[in-house]
Amino acid sequence: MVVSFIPTRFISKQKIHAFPSPLLALSCTKGKGEGKRATSFYHKLLGIKDKHVDVWNIEKYSNKWLIELHTKVKKQKCPFCKERTKRIYSYRKQSIQGPILSNTPVKIIVKKRRYLCTYCPHTFYERLQMVDIYQRCTNSVQTSALTYSAVGFFTLVARLTGISTNRLIRLFDRHQLFYVPI
Repeated sequence: MVVSFIPTRFISKQKIHAFPSPLLALSCTKGKGEGKRATSFYHKLLGIKDKHVDVWNIEKYSNKWLIELHTKVKKQKCPFCKERTKRIYSYRKQSIQGPILSNTPVKIIVKKRRYLCTYCPHTFYERLQMVDIYQRCTNSVQTSALTYSAVGFFTLVARLTGISTNRLIRLFDRHQLFYVPI
């Protein structure tokens, strides 16, 4: 795992550690089993459920956090013919909105792979549990926004979670609500 500092061009002659608290910095110290514990901490913090996703780089700028994630190569199931393949066709970087940490927005950049099925001529992207297909924010952000919208106004909830009001309304309309009559 690579831990980076803020480039000196963004601040005046001093380097600031890229962690919001000393607890995070202590979790990345070297030692036996420390790397797995730090990775597990970041996975829980960002809401990542995938085991094959690694935190590659963390940078803190004056107005945002930038976290880069890489995925490990593993066999994927073709959505068309249902056969498993490991053949890589191309790479792509996807920008995803993450949860707000200490009143600072988090931007997650995931390096995804496009796989080529060796049984049929189709290509497809790998599936991630942390973000749905064609979405640009994590499932944890969407879940927290829907939870907050049960007790607050859409504009207030949108500001708290860092998404736009229109996106929150579309998300609210898309999900079916279950309630128990009193």
